[in-house]
Amino acid sequence: RRYVSAASVANKLYVVGGYDGQSRLSLVEKLDCTVEKLQWETVTSMHQRRGLAGICVYKDQLYVCGGFDGYSRHSSLERFNPLTEQWTMLSAM
Repeated sequence: RRYVSAASVANKLYVVGGYDGQSRLSLVEKLDCTVEKLQWETVTSMHQRRGLAGICVYKDQLYVCGGFDGYSRHSSLERFNPLTEQWTMLSAM
């Protein structure tokens, strides 16, 4: 898996999207860095598949924007709430 985006919220590392060698991904995985035995966990996927996306954290929520789905470049923006593990589509850039 490559072309992922990653950010940390509340001692948890989130890795989103990317490319698995065949297609772009909407996959989201979380690593809880507070436990002794580190283990990746799959959480709710993004609405859109994307690699090479921008990512940032604002007020303890993840924002993922742009990226490439293998065919076109995105101008969309999605927000992830780690407490509810839900994605929300926001206004495009």
